[in-house]
Amino acid sequence: MQKDSLYIKKSHHTISLLDTNVNSAGEDMGGFHYASKLYFTKSVKTKAGGEVSRVYSLSDRGRLVPFAKNPAEEHIHIANPSLTVTGKRIYYNLFEEDNNGNRINSYIWFRDKDFNGDWSPQKRLPRFPNLGSVNLSNPATGILRDTRSSILFFVVEQKNSNTQKDIWGCYIKNDGSFSKPFKLPFNSNADEISPFFDVASQTLYFSSNSPLSFGGFDVFRTHYLSDGNWSTPENLGRPINSYYNDAFFSLHNNGLRTYFSSDRPNENCPNVNDDCRYLDIYKVNLQATLQLFLFDDFDKTPLNGCNVELMEMPTETVVSTYLNLPENIATVGLRPNRKYQLIISKPDYQPIFEEITAEGMNLFKINYLELRLTPMHAKSISAKNKFPHEKINKAVNLKQEKIDTTIIVYSEIEQESQENKKLITQKKEEVSSGHVLDDELTARGIDPATINKQPETGSTSNSVNDKKNKINLSEEKKDVAGQASNQRPKKIFQEDKSLIIDKKKEPIKEESSYEILRPKIVELLFSFDTANLMQIKNLPNITLSEKEDPVDLLFFHKKLNCTIAVDLKSKNFEPDDVVFMNKYLSAIKGLYKKNQQPSIGITLFNGSESQFVIYTFQDSNANVKSSSYINTFLFPEHYRNILPDPTVLVKLLK
Repeated sequence: MQKDSLYIKKSHHTISLLDTNVNSAGEDMGGFHYASKLYFTKSVKTKAGGEVSRVYSLSDRGRLVPFAKNPAEEHIHIANPSLTVTGKRIYYNLFEEDNNGNRINSYIWFRDKDFNGDWSPQKRLPRFPNLGSVNLSNPATGILRDTRSSILFFVVEQKNSNTQKDIWGCYIKNDGSFSKPFKLPFNSNADEISPFFDVASQTLYFSSNSPLSFGGFDVFRTHYLSDGNWSTPENLGRPINSYYNDAFFSLHNNGLRTYFSSDRPNENCPNVNDDCRYLDIYKVNLQATLQLFLFDDFDKTPLNGCNVELMEMPTETVVSTYLNLPENIATVGLRPNRKYQLIISKPDYQPIFEEITAEGMNLFKINYLELRLTPMHAKSISAKNKFPHEKINKAVNLKQEKIDTTIIVYSEIEQESQENKKLITQKKEEVSSGHVLDDELTARGIDPATINKQPETGSTSNSVNDKKNKINLSEEKKDVAGQASNQRPKKIFQEDKSLIIDKKKEPIKEESSYEILRPKIVELLFSFDTANLMQIKNLPNITLSEKEDPVDLLFFHKKLNCTIAVDLKSKNFEPDDVVFMNKYLSAIKGLYKKNQQPSIGITLFNGSESQFVIYTFQDSNANVKSSSYINTFLFPEHYRNILPDPTVLVKLLK
């Protein structure tokens, strides 16, 4: 998608500028919602004709109320209020300004509510010895789920220096005191400001002017993992971010109450100049963008000319309508905590009625769904080859079904041949040097007599000998791989006990077109980026079952900072074939380099009926403790000129 159209949009978020009772002619920022009120910092005129920052709240009914504890002194600014989850403590920033408008004497203060519900006298955050002489600002509170610890985030800036601003944190103890502050690991060499922590999703939103921004400050997010670890920051993208300064992002009630501040041009300041361009507060109507791919269920071809209707339930309000689509692609926007019915129709086809929600979808990236319409005149298809739409429903409501793919991809189905039904008999291996210790074999449930027995002469072919190198510790098959040794293979993928990795030995495949394709694929990949690509020759031996062969090629890409696995399969594509690549990528996660980016998988199906390419990427929106993957035949645009697209790979297969 190069640009938005009426039926294809990169984002369905809608942004609106708040009224003039919130936004003034000066700096207005930091809006967050708590208990039916919007709290924010507003610029007001002083009696001397200057401007000073004050804290206000705006009720849902539109009543604007100043904070009861705003300073009486006109030279003292108050900004960036933050309430704890219980609402019993408020943090804020008090500061002054020099003649150049820079903050000086900037500290964080707080007040607690007494038994009468009034705010107690203010207290200042203590002077932390490990911080030295600094300006503190932008307080934000949260609770970490793994330790149930209350935490205070804030921005640290050295006084009278040009050093960057960084986000720090300290724990709030049960007695109300504070721990020694610590610097958060996701800070860059640029400035990081305006933290906001969403407790429900354990996500910290902040702004940075790092090179990864579009221009000025952009809003990023990072997920708290556990034990003080955070995920790699992710840019929220457009339209929240722009070429201007975008900061003070806040999100409540799963995205239904979302605000941010920006100095982008608007109706109050349409021209790009310094006279009126100040931060203003915007409200965001967040929507998950769901991209639909429509296909003919009979011949599996793209289906143009469809009608798409999205209806919000139970009011049956029509949200989107696309008639006679020129392509087989369309996007719809889904608001959080809403239920929808998606209706897909086309003359001479059976219509589809899908109940969908935004639950489990990424609000800041495109989500994918494939749907197939059955022609009314089509011949009956066997139950084995037909994929009912109930199965696609499971891809929509990800949280309910807990499956590992956010897009279900189907191709032509291969009828199982008699050869595929026959199990390949594995021969026992001759032990040419020494014997495996009997105790070791017994511990692994293997009879030592069966291992030390010599095979019959002339009973094994080269292809069968190649197959016997695999390891399978299931109860039905208890053969030993490789030459006898008193060391067990090292287990790396612990979640599946049948998945074993032996880094010492690379399994050998049967002679096939693989030997011809391998060097061609290697040459193709290196043609994209010779400087950053490194082939890993000593492949880890991963075996799911005796029917599954290991991955063929493995690379490490220095620029992407990730491993790239390539698997060749001489068969037609079937949906269950993506399972092995998912588990393989889980097994090699961080195997060659610490803190590397999630691995990428490319599976090539060279079948008798079709050639097919599936890309596998880790789902960044999934639970970090259990690897989840997206399997798609769509080539991501941001990998163009780095990885080969399916057109090039299919041509190579043919």
